Amino acid sequence: MKSSKIFIPVILLVALFISATVLFAQEDSGKKVLTIEDYERWRSITSTSISDNGDWMTFGYGKRNTDDTLYVKNLESDKLYVIPFASRPQFSDDSKWAAYIVGLPVKEAEKLRRENKPVTNKAELMNLETNDKITWENAASFTFAKGSKYFVVKKTRSDPDAKHSGTDLILRYLDKGYEELIGNVTDFSFNKPGTILVYTVDAADKNGNGLYIINFVKKINLLPLPVWIMMCLPV
Repeated sequence: MKSSKIFIPVILLVALFISATVLFAQEDSGKKVLTIEDYERWRSITSTSISDNGDWMTFGYGKRNTDDTLYVKNLESDKLYVIPFASRPQFSDDSKWAAYIVGLPVKEAEKLRRENKPVTNKAELMNLETNDKITWENAASFTFAKGSKYFVVKKTRSDPDAKHSGTDLILRYLDKGYEELIGNVTDFSFNKPGTILVYTVDAADKNGNGLYIINFVKKINLLPLPVWIMMCLPV
């Protein structure tokens, strides 16, 4: 009991000492005490990435609850691309392409949410040399295959209440400049070398449901395959 009585005043003294030190430091330095309004003016750096060859970088610079702006900067020149409402950037591993998500203005997105309406995003692919862009509406995700020959965009579900979960998948051939549409895709994955694409299909009428594989090297499209065969395929 005695030790606890001694302990409490010690804690109070320490707290008072710390408070006095902080106040003295503020008065002595002449600096303004930060308020909530000051915090609201703070900016942060986001969406940072560097291309594999080290020539390009991305970053976002802004405040909370404000519209995103993505900057894509060439570190060897004064070339700078500014993309409004963009975030989540990725570089292809050959450093020739950048992809990112383009959202809606914050106020517009908030209005749609209040009205229980879908808030959709776009996926955009940019040629870093020419600044040429390709845009896909209603994008949920995207990814580059290793080797930078292929790029895929997965769309959002057009009907969230539908019993089937498949959506459109866009397969872009970066080296050839054309793309394919694959319907009713639920999941997909490239193998590590980026030479094989595997995906599953879940359609409304269950027609064609199953596992599929595209071998880009052998130019083979196998559809559909039983699970036990897929497990035995080399990747």
